[in-house]
Amino acid sequence: MQAPCCCCPRRRLQRRVFQPENHDTEAPLDVDAERIEVRDKEKIAVFSGSVKVVQGDLTLTADEMRVYYQQVGDGDPTIQRLDASGNVRLISPTDKARARNGVYDVEERTVTMTGDVQLQRRQDVLNGQRLQVNLTSGTATLDGAPPRGNTPAIRVTGRFSVPPKQSDDKPQSR
Repeated sequence: MQAPCCCCPRRRLQRRVFQPENHDTEAPLDVDAERIEVRDKEKIAVFSGSVKVVQGDLTLTADEMRVYYQQVGDGDPTIQRLDASGNVRLISPTDKARARNGVYDVEERTVTMTGDVQLQRRQDVLNGQRLQVNLTSGTATLDGAPPRGNTPAIRVTGRFSVPPKQSDDKPQSR
């Protein structure tokens, strides 16, 4: 994907995050919550109360999650998508992201987070409005937001740590 030109109000930044070699997208999804409401006719399960979903080394947490599933015959349900809302966090061994909302498309192996997104790796921090992570390739795209009415455009911002300079000075012998 090509980044927009420098005069476009909406900025995009791409980088590798949530490394695919460390994440098994076919691992089972373990869910933990205070409450579950199953709407079997709609094929939706609503989890609420400090919801935590773990898949391998990846953890997704939120206040509430709607799990959309399919069920063929008497077989086990197959999860298609998880919609997370409220205090959404995505955590891996190398990266952390937070936002107001998130969608894990299990079939496409993507996570999309929206609303005051912050992505962090060590001391590096990126901010934007929409983060899309491809869990297969490890590529993430962070977007700002175009202007709306009287609200100005929101640009992608970041702070990157700079490693200390290695000194080439050797102690002089006397």
